[in-house]
Amino acid sequence: MNNAAPSRKLLVIANGLEVGGTERHLLQILPALKQRGIDVQLLLLRRGGALEAEMAAQGITIHGGPFRRLPMRPLMGFWHAVRLIRQWQPDIVHCFLPEAYLMGGLAACLLGVPVRVMSRRSLNDYQRKHPLAGWLERRLHRHMTALLGNSRAVVAQLAAEGMPTARIGLIYNGVALLAAKHGRAELRQAFGLAPEALVFVLVANLIPYKGHADLIEAMAKAAPGLPPDTRVVCIGRDDGHGGALRLLAKLHGVAERFLWLGQLADHAQVASLLAAADAGLLVSHEEGFSNAVLEGMAAGLPMLVTDVGGNAEAIGESGLVVPPRDPAALAGGLIALADPARRLALGAKAAERAARHFSPAAMIDRYVSFYNDLVQKGAAGQS
Repeated sequence: MNNAAPSRKLLVIANGLEVGGTERHLLQILPALKQRGIDVQLLLLRRGGALEAEMAAQGITIHGGPFRRLPMRPLMGFWHAVRLIRQWQPDIVHCFLPEAYLMGGLAACLLGVPVRVMSRRSLNDYQRKHPLAGWLERRLHRHMTALLGNSRAVVAQLAAEGMPTARIGLIYNGVALLAAKHGRAELRQAFGLAPEALVFVLVANLIPYKGHADLIEAMAKAAPGLPPDTRVVCIGRDDGHGGALRLLAKLHGVAERFLWLGQLADHAQVASLLAAADAGLLVSHEEGFSNAVLEGMAAGLPMLVTDVGGNAEAIGESGLVVPPRDPAALAGGLIALADPARRLALGAKAAERAARHFSPAAMIDRYVSFYNDLVQKGAAGQS
């Protein structure tokens, strides 16, 4: 593939820039694509997200209106997309997440944008809750130049939805972990963690499908086999589930084992907590290809993950995989990682695997090649 980046006009359409995996992914790739010579602009259906200022500071032009509530938000998002595409005439429109796809993808089709791309970064479980949206997505697929997944599991679902495999791409996430500014002992003291405590870290917003309730039950089951000062540090935005989780931990007698830190917009703090931890967790019921898993691996943490989406694909043999929604199996994994020698061996494998397969440079190379190939194929088809 050709990694040179001739001048392209790329319009990315996304829901917003709150703190989340897709949003951090955009913050990572868009400035890098701009540095490669691609003219990038971003249209958001929701403005004012926590990461928006950082994106703008890196030179990305951001468009979108103030409309934050249904039903006006998708209608105004569609109107903004139509207006911007007419004015700017991009070569490529690339939509991330379902709402942005339905509005932006439709606008790109109607206005004849040469290259139309949708990225799906999770399994399609959400379609069961929103069957009409799922039906509309599948209808829209046939009008896309390409669909892009971030794991083999996501790619397989896109093929099952009727998209020819030749028009489906796979680009893994890349991770660039900030170095912790302080030593492990100092970091533990800052977060109130005992020097010798066994510390697990979970980076996931407090949403039911992220499996926090399973983890609480698993901790209760595993407690007799774990050191008494074992702690689970939970980082993530509370989407209204936090109170119920704290109550559940109290009812199971493990409230003191959990440290709920909420959303950390400063990613340096997340890097510090990873450096202070002994092992990482991701216990979701559904997933695409998690940045949180890759960042834990890059920090040298053995990861204990559920077998959903691309989790097992990401860690390979550098961590432990258990079934989703299975607190007993999860408890067994927690106990297994209480062994220091096993943690160290798996952590070394994790760091090596992250550096070899999931570097930011490799990811950006794939994006540039992907866009170039699509534009060149489109030009060849028109000649």
